[in-house]
Amino acid sequence: MTNPGNTTDLRGMLAIFDCDGVLVDTEEINRRALITVLRRFGIDMTEAQATEHFHGLSNTGIVEKAEATWGIQLGTPFVLDLELAESDLVRRHVRPIEGVLGAVTDIINMGIATCVASNGTLRGIRERLSYAGLRELFAERLFSAEQVARGKPFPDVFAHAARSMGYRPDSCVVVEDSVAGVAAGVSAGMRVLAFAPHSRRASEPALRAAGGEVFNEMGRLPSLIVESR
Repeated sequence: MTNPGNTTDLRGMLAIFDCDGVLVDTEEINRRALITVLRRFGIDMTEAQATEHFHGLSNTGIVEKAEATWGIQLGTPFVLDLELAESDLVRRHVRPIEGVLGAVTDIINMGIATCVASNGTLRGIRERLSYAGLRELFAERLFSAEQVARGKPFPDVFAHAARSMGYRPDSCVVVEDSVAGVAAGVSAGMRVLAFAPHSRRASEPALRAAGGEVFNEMGRLPSLIVESR
């Protein structure tokens, strides 16, 4: 095991990656699946509205927010339908975020430990990474909100990942793209780099307000991770 207490040694750092929108380009896939399944349950929503209400939430979090907002019961049938819709679209359309393969490879080659911590299920994380050709980079260093009491925006999944990997929060840097994820990383006591590609520049103010250090190109990530070390 590395020495997590040495914050000046790159081998004492842990980079924790969100999955959707950071490693794999699934934001449109997730929105399409969500809008389709919500419509089956009587809720019509635009893509912009779906992003505003649900971006970064786990499927359980989506159910909780939808039920509270519209006063309806969705429960397990909704979650199962959503998972099936996402899985079908992922299999056919998922791809890695531009530049992420090189960025993660460089980070690993610098001796920095890596893992994934997502609001998705472990099955969904594995599926997305496999179809996008990124699974071998992380092996089984995968952590899911289904393993903890609360998903993002609570810090539980990031705290669980750091603890399982053997690192203190102040030796971790989180890479996120949602306000919920940034809030979770900040609450966990970790530095958070917030990815806002040029196609999503409108999200920058909210990401900064949540405590994220915004960057726009994945190729910059390795230097950003080590610049304060």
